Amino acid sequence: MKADKLTVDQQAVILACSSQPMQDIGFIPGESIKILARMPLGGPVAVRVGVSTFAVRDEELATVEIRIA
Repeated sequence: MKADKLTVDQQAVILACSSQPMQDIGFIPGESIKILARMPLGGPVAVRVGVSTFAVRDEELATVEIRIA
């Protein structure tokens, strides 16, 4: 499953990430990921990875393969 399919407050574990920039900021296998909020009208998504919080687009989250925790 891809991370862009997660709903708010849903938690998962990262299995793989095909985007090097996303890997560079911490989207690496084994880290936990949780959607904190989704902005309306296709805006950014607030996501917690490990202990860090990021605002990313769904297109970026679609590069992250996950397993529901």
